[in-house]
Amino acid sequence: MHGTSEMKKNAIRGLLEMDVLEKASVIGVGTGSTVALLIEEMPREILAEKLFATTSIDTMLRLKRRGARIVDISSVDEIDVYVDSADFFDINLNLIKGGGAAHFREKVLALQSRRFIAVVDESKFRENLLSEPIPLEVHPLALGYVLKRIKLLGLDASVRESGQGKWGPVVSESGGVVLDVNARKWRKSLKELDRELKMITGVIETGLFIEMVESIIVGGIEGYRVLTRR
Repeated sequence: MHGTSEMKKNAIRGLLEMDVLEKASVIGVGTGSTVALLIEEMPREILAEKLFATTSIDTMLRLKRRGARIVDISSVDEIDVYVDSADFFDINLNLIKGGGAAHFREKVLALQSRRFIAVVDESKFRENLLSEPIPLEVHPLALGYVLKRIKLLGLDASVRESGQGKWGPVVSESGGVVLDVNARKWRKSLKELDRELKMITGVIETGLFIEMVESIIVGGIEGYRVLTRR
């Protein structure tokens, strides 16, 4: 755990040394433990001078506690830079997100931003992203139908359970039920999988972020490296 924390801190240091936040007026901020650490490490002058759009109540509250000014996603035409972590990434800079059940809002911010930079630790690398579950956000009314259609694709899916003393499925801040899709049997491309899943009526969004990120800052024990899309 200590090693992972150091790797996250090194990735965050890499982001802050890039000066991308200083050059932005509106900054989009994602959700998760790495993002929480970023907010704590963020210089006070950036927090005081910039506007922030967030993907979750948790991130909004963390930023507000540090004195940041928050703007609603729907009120902003364009975001200068969106910064977030990822559950997993591959050599082609594709991501899986959605472990925090915020991937619909995260994808909206990513698409609304001029630049998308991911900050991760090196343990998140996977040679094949399909070795990990793909999160889906689904409208509750269509849950049974979506599960049936996923099975027809030759894949398995399960409703993510809340746990931690709560009963029932994980529900996103947008009101969608979160599924996890086991796509290890999929033999076509990630793009085709993403397209097939989103064609199912009731699927709000997938956790596949394909060819969306500009750079990934990967933190290791001894420092960080920057992977940039060519």
